Amino acid sequence: MRADQVGVYGVRAYASTSKFPKEEINISISWGCAPENVDRLVQTVFFEMDTLKMTGPGTVNLEKAKATSLREYEINFKENNYWLSKINGAAYLNEEILTFDEIRDIIDQTDSEDLKKLASSFFNDKHYLKVILLPENLEK
Repeated sequence: MRADQVGVYGVRAYASTSKFPKEEINISISWGCAPENVDRLVQTVFFEMDTLKMTGPGTVNLEKAKATSLREYEINFKENNYWLSKINGAAYLNEEILTFDEIRDIIDQTDSEDLKKLASSFFNDKHYLKVILLPENLEK
């Protein structure tokens, strides 16, 4: 989105999961832009979500994402907060702690079809929250 759209100051997308009080996933996409660009950029996000549902990511983007994920795990494995989170998840949520090799294998084996299925499962244009923060001095 950042490369294709003028007026985007930065884009952030991430997913988080929870098991309590019910199991759910939250996918957040946020960016900074001028107020006049909001509607156009929201349409772009929904277009990109639909594209992922229909075709999955392209090879170049998939390989970039896999390399980034692997690098993040390499860094996280050296951090105490990462391990505290994993130990907590294992103790309270009965989650398995994976080795770096296991994580690398999962990342390596992930393909476009896998992500296409996930996008189809989780991207829903009927169930979302849109929040727009406007400048305090915006003239109406």
